[in-house]
Amino acid sequence: MNVHTTIQLKPPTTFEEQLDILTGRGLIVQDRQLAINVLSRSNYYRFTAYALTFKNKSDRFHKGTTFETLYMHYMFDRKLRILLLEIIEPIEIAFRTHLSYLIAHHYGAEGHLDPQNFKDADKHQSFLLDLQRCLGQSTKDLYVQHHNSRYGGRFPVWVALETVTLGTLSKLFSNLKVADSKHIAQEYYPSSHYKEISSWLHSLTLLRNRCAHYSRIFNRSFPSQVRIPKQYKSAMLQPSSLFATIIGIKFFSTPETWEMWLVKLLALMNEYPGVRLDRIGFTPDWYDLLSQ
Repeated sequence: MNVHTTIQLKPPTTFEEQLDILTGRGLIVQDRQLAINVLSRSNYYRFTAYALTFKNKSDRFHKGTTFETLYMHYMFDRKLRILLLEIIEPIEIAFRTHLSYLIAHHYGAEGHLDPQNFKDADKHQSFLLDLQRCLGQSTKDLYVQHHNSRYGGRFPVWVALETVTLGTLSKLFSNLKVADSKHIAQEYYPSSHYKEISSWLHSLTLLRNRCAHYSRIFNRSFPSQVRIPKQYKSAMLQPSSLFATIIGIKFFSTPETWEMWLVKLLALMNEYPGVRLDRIGFTPDWYDLLSQ
C-alpha cells in the first residue's frame, strides 16, 4: 500500500533571516543593509534563482561569491528583458500585418474562419477557440465594440488578429498551407526558410511571455529547439539558448531597427562586464555574429 506523506511547508522568514540563510551558505555580504533592502523589494525566491549559477551541488556558494555579484546579474536580467520587449513589439505588429494581409487577399475578409484554408482542421478549431477567448477579453476596446454593434459580431481578419496573442499568431502561421507560409517567407523574410520562421516564432513567443511576466531569462534554457540558420552552423550555437532566439530576432527585424537595438545591447553588456554571458548562450564573438 502506498502511503502518501505530506511534507510541511517551510515557515516564513524575515528579510534578516533570509540574508542569514545566504551567508550561512557561504555568500559574502559587503553591505548588509543594502542586501536587506534588495530582498525587501525583489522576493527571496525570485532573487535566489540567480544564485544557481554560483553554487555547488552541496548548495554552497563558490568561494568569493558576493551578494553584489548576484544583484548585478539580477539587474542585468531585468534590463535585458526590457530591451528584448522593445524589439519584439515591432516584430509582433509586423507579423500580424503579414498574416492578416495574406489571409484577406488569398481567402477573403473572413478567410481565417474557414478550416479549408489551413492544413489541419483540429488546429484550426483550436485557433477559433483562442480567437473567441481573445475577442471576449477585448469587449471594452472601441474597435471590438464597433464591429459587435455595426456588423453583428463579425470581424474581418485584419481586425480579428489584432486581438490575439503572439502565441496564437505563431500557431496560426504553423498551420498555414505550405504555399502560404512560403509566400510570407519570400515576401518579407527572403533570406529565411519558412520552417525557420515557424521555429523562431515559437521561441519568440516563449521569450516574450517570460519578459512580459518578469520571469528570469538568465541561465535558463528554452523548451523549444530553435532552427539555426545555415550561415551560423559553424558557430556551434545552443538551439535552446537565449542567444539562438536573438539570432531569429535579427532576421525578423528591419536593418535599421536591428542596428539601433544592437547598439543598445552592446551598451548593456558594457555596463555589466562581469556578467556570465555564456549562461545565456552568448559566444565570445557574439557581437560579430549579430553584426554580420
